Amino acid sequence: MSEQEEKCLQRPGFDGIKSEHLKIIAEDITEPLTYLIKKCFESGIYPSILKKAKVFEKVLSTRMIRYLKKFKILSENQYGFTEGKATSDAITKNVNQIHQNIDNRIPSICIFVDLKKAFDTVNHKLLLEALERIGFRGNAYSLIESYLSNRPQSVQISGSFSKEMYIKCGVPQGTVLGPLLFNIYLNDIFQINCVGKITSFADDTAILYEGTDWSDLKNVIENDFIKIIRWFNSRKLSINYSKTHFLPFGSYARHLPNYTNFSFNINDQKMQINRVPNIKYLGVVLDHHLRWDIHVNYILKKVRFVSYKIKYLGNILTEKYLRTLYHALIEPHLTYGILAWGAACSSHTYNLDVFQKSILKIIFKKPKLYPTEKLYADVRMYDIRQLYFLHSITHYHKFRSYLYLAPKFYDIIPKDLKDLRFGNCFKRNLKKWLHSISRTEIHKPINTNIN
Repeated sequence: MSEQEEKCLQRPGFDGIKSEHLKIIAEDITEPLTYLIKKCFESGIYPSILKKAKVFEKVLSTRMIRYLKKFKILSENQYGFTEGKATSDAITKNVNQIHQNIDNRIPSICIFVDLKKAFDTVNHKLLLEALERIGFRGNAYSLIESYLSNRPQSVQISGSFSKEMYIKCGVPQGTVLGPLLFNIYLNDIFQINCVGKITSFADDTAILYEGTDWSDLKNVIENDFIKIIRWFNSRKLSINYSKTHFLPFGSYARHLPNYTNFSFNINDQKMQINRVPNIKYLGVVLDHHLRWDIHVNYILKKVRFVSYKIKYLGNILTEKYLRTLYHALIEPHLTYGILAWGAACSSHTYNLDVFQKSILKIIFKKPKLYPTEKLYADVRMYDIRQLYFLHSITHYHKFRSYLYLAPKFYDIIPKDLKDLRFGNCFKRNLKKWLHSISRTEIHKPINTNIN
């Protein structure tokens, strides 16, 4: 058990009872607790005292998710707080489409919408209407209505709780149901008859537009995005125009439009969205040409900060623990969003490659001039290109969906690997195969495609 988990067990709740004590009597309270929860569902009443606990919330959330999945109610383009989906999936979806458009010289613009305090401004009346539209009626409707009403909220600072205040809008933060209710509240945006392709992760919304030429695309966006603005206004959600930006995409600067903003007239008010040279979207920095040099520098700043700790511990910890630290503190930064940026030109990833080699030499006590091929073979680690290959093939094998270079990679791997059906088995054997072949064999199809 981790130190954090131990602290949670020892920390008492609002009622002064510690989780570790509840675990001791779990078998004794299961039956009466089940009976009480069943009564709550039958009566459509969410007891006030349980609004500070999460047990009933988890049961209710499980039932709601089962219903939403059964009838496929939530849009496939919602990636936040959804089982089996992550930020990297939303990034990959948009970047993959932009890559195709750049290759085919199709003008593309993505608008990245920032909302002001989205979770805190959810209107309860509109949320209940959204729930009713998707089939929550009778006791189910009453239960959520009861859950949202007369709900106290307080803040804990240095072990002390502030005075309780009752919230009249917003989904409760730090709760099990809050994120799910927000997804339901936002789900109707995908029903708008608009030209742009909408992708959302919680309150991060991206709308991708494509057209035949830049001039027409500007007109399309200025007419179409008004629908998005009106929808947000109708849901009492406010767009933060100072942080909402757009980014056009093209192979070279000469392939980009010359305009720098979009203007919209809403209720006799002029709103404007400005163009930016790059933008951080769900933790990945996108640029006009998807060259990824800015994002690679962003990664470098983060991993260099962490590497100082590993260098300091290099003479204290054993190789085993240093390897664990690398996998925990360095590799997640190298692999996050790699399906999007992993095929970047080698000149743009050069500094990251150098960093990775240097930190591995420190961990495994290798001299500075130790040969690169021998280093990766000895330590059985993957370089950036190999990590990209591994994640691309694993994703392609699991979803059979088009990715930028995945089909080409898939042709390289042996047939007996392709025939493996189970994900974990496939990934385990793919890793073994990657260690058995030269790094240059993996680099070749990537470098050939981008040069």
